[in-house]
Amino acid sequence: MNRPLAVLFFFFLTLFNYSIAQELEESESCAEPDKSVMKLIKTAETTKNDMMTRTKAYTDAVEAAPENAYVHYGARRKMYRQLSNRGGLILIS
Repeated sequence: MNRPLAVLFFFFLTLFNYSIAQELEESESCAEPDKSVMKLIKTAETTKNDMMTRTKAYTDAVEAAPENAYVHYGARRKMYRQLSNRGGLILIS
């Protein structure tokens, strides 16, 4: 008697999780930004440019799309790499 109940419970649990996953919408802040901001990010990631140009491009990209997580991730990754390459990385807990 417990086995059919367990199978039925598992079936409804799976169906319930699937229906919730279908309702989730992708956040606009997690998507790639528009083409002009992507161009600024490409400029900032190009190693041919000097450090000042790259920093300015990241700053402009963050100002152009302040709510976009993709832009902030790239800018913070650049800052982390700069600090770790200089040996000035300080971890605060």
